[in-house]
Amino acid sequence: MGTVQTEGGDGDRTAEPSNPAGTQELSSFRAETAERREREAALQESSFPLLIHGHPTEEYQTIYHSLVDSMVCTASGRPRPYSLEPGLRIKQRLWETLCCPTLREEEQPDGQLGRTEGFSSPTLRSFAPLIEVDISEEPVHKHPQRPQQ
Repeated sequence: MGTVQTEGGDGDRTAEPSNPAGTQELSSFRAETAERREREAALQESSFPLLIHGHPTEEYQTIYHSLVDSMVCTASGRPRPYSLEPGLRIKQRLWETLCCPTLREEEQPDGQLGRTEGFSSPTLRSFAPLIEVDISEEPVHKHPQRPQQ
């Protein structure tokens, strides 16, 4: 099963599958692609701004930098050594500042998975979620040796 050369209305030659099943798959793919482009265009044209945890992008960036910049740099502007502990402190403060965002997934009546974001007030016993990521399959990164001081 090869391809058949067809000539378009303007004299261009295009390759199309000679297999009828392949032609059906190709036209189905083209229809899905066109439909996806229409959905993406409609989303871009919508009047809903992009929100990150309920805040417009610029506002979220301001919040983020107001918290994080002071925690990762010294008063003179030099970067502090980074490790897991400061990263967890940054995450906790950001999570509390954003009113403890949580994500809930629920199956909709049409069978699709819907996601809603909820917010709550921080308490002394509330902590940012710890999400463990399996990195056992990742390649080991070799750090260059630092000169001894």
